[in-house]
Amino acid sequence: MSALRALAEREAADLAGFRASDRAQLMIRLVHTECLLELSRLSAHLTDVSTYSEAAISIVDQFLPVLWCELACEIAGVPSICVTRGKAVAASDGADKSVGDVIRCELVLADQGTGSLACAFEFPGVGSEELVNAVGEQIASGLLIVAESERIRRQAALADAARLIHGLGDEPTGPDLTDLVEAMSFLPKLAGVNLRITHAAVGGQITLASGIEASEHLPAFELPGGRIEAGVAWAVRPQPEDEKTVSDMIGLLAAAMTRAAERQRLVAEAQTDPLTGVSNRRHGVAILSRVLKLAEMSNEYVSLLYFDLDKFKVANDTYGHAAGDEVLKRFARLLVDSVRNSDTVVRMGGEEFMIVCPGMNERDGIRMGELIVSRCVAACASDMTPGWEQRTSVGLAVYPNLAKDPEAFMKLADVALYSSKRKGGNTVSVASDEL
Repeated sequence: MSALRALAEREAADLAGFRASDRAQLMIRLVHTECLLELSRLSAHLTDVSTYSEAAISIVDQFLPVLWCELACEIAGVPSICVTRGKAVAASDGADKSVGDVIRCELVLADQGTGSLACAFEFPGVGSEELVNAVGEQIASGLLIVAESERIRRQAALADAARLIHGLGDEPTGPDLTDLVEAMSFLPKLAGVNLRITHAAVGGQITLASGIEASEHLPAFELPGGRIEAGVAWAVRPQPEDEKTVSDMIGLLAAAMTRAAERQRLVAEAQTDPLTGVSNRRHGVAILSRVLKLAEMSNEYVSLLYFDLDKFKVANDTYGHAAGDEVLKRFARLLVDSVRNSDTVVRMGGEEFMIVCPGMNERDGIRMGELIVSRCVAACASDMTPGWEQRTSVGLAVYPNLAKDPEAFMKLADVALYSSKRKGGNTVSVASDEL
C-alpha cells in the first residue's frame, strides 16, 4: 500500500509541476483568450437576452473546465434570466465541495439593471478571479447590446403584431398565425404567449405558442362561430395598461377572424347554387379551367359528365315548382354522394348538372355515369311527387381525347348528353363515340 501511495504522490507532484510550467500556463492563457473572443462575437448574432445568456454560459462551459457555472441578470424592459450549467459535486462527507471554490463577480450593467456570474473550477489554478471578472465583463458588454436590441424589438412588436393581424387573409394559415404569436410574445413585459383558436376560418382548431409557457390564462374571446383562448407569461409584474394592451391585441385578432369568416361566407355564396348547395355555373367553369391546366402539365385524364333530368318539365307542370325544386335538391345530393373528394358537382342551370373529375379515365367516367343513372329514380322519389320516376341522361367527354379548351370541352359533353336524349334518355353516351 505504501508503494502505491508513493506512486500516487509522485504522479500528483508531476501533474502539479506541469500545471505550474510555462507551457501549461501558455495553453491556459490561449484557451482563456479563445473563450473571450467567442463571447465577443456572440452579441452580433442574437437579439434577445434569453438566447444570448444560454449561448454565453454554453461557451464558458465549453472552453473552461468548470464544475458549475451560473449567469443571472435582471435588466429593465426584458425578462429576468438565470442560466446554470453543471452541478455541484458532493464530497465523501456529504458536503458540497465546490461551494467553497466558487468565484463570483458582479456584472457591470450601468443603470440598466443587475447581474452576476459564478464559476466553480475543476482544477485549482486553471480558474481565477481575474479570469471570471474578464469573462463577466465580456458577458456584461454583450448583454447591454442584446438588451437594447430586444427593447427596440419589443417597442416595434405592437406595430408588427398589428400589421400581421391586418394582413391576415380570408383563410389565415398556420405560418401567418405563427409569425403573429411570435410577435405578440415580444409585446412589452411579455415573455410568452399561447393561443388556441377554434374557428371555421382556420379550418377547425389551431394551437400556437411562442416564448415561455403561459402561466396566466386570459378570459376567452367569444366570436361568431368560434372562440380564442389565450395564455400569457409575464416577464415582470404587469400594470393594468400592459394587460389592456394584450387584451386589445387579441381583440383585434378576434375581429380579424370574424371578418375572414364573413368574407369566406360571401365568397362561398357567390360560388354556390342557392337551391342545391353545389357549385354554380361560374365557379364550375373556373374549376374546370384550372383542372384542365393542371392535367396538361401532369399529362393526366379529366372526365366531364353532363346531366339533364329527363322530362323534368312534366314533373314541374304536374306537381308544381316546389316539388320540382325538391327533385333538383335530391338529385344534387345523389351526385354529391356519388363522387370522390377531388370531384366537383356543378349546377349549370335549370335541370342541367355537371361533374368535373380530375384524373378519371373514360372507363371510370362511364362507370360513374351508369351508377348515377341506376340510382336516380330511388334518390329523387319523394312524397311531393307520388308515383313519379325521375330519370337522367348523361354525356361524357374525356380529356385529352378531344378538345382541350374548357368551352369546347363542355360543348362536347353537351353533344354527348343530347345523344343520350335522342336514344330515349336514362343512359350514358361518350363524346368520342359521337364524332
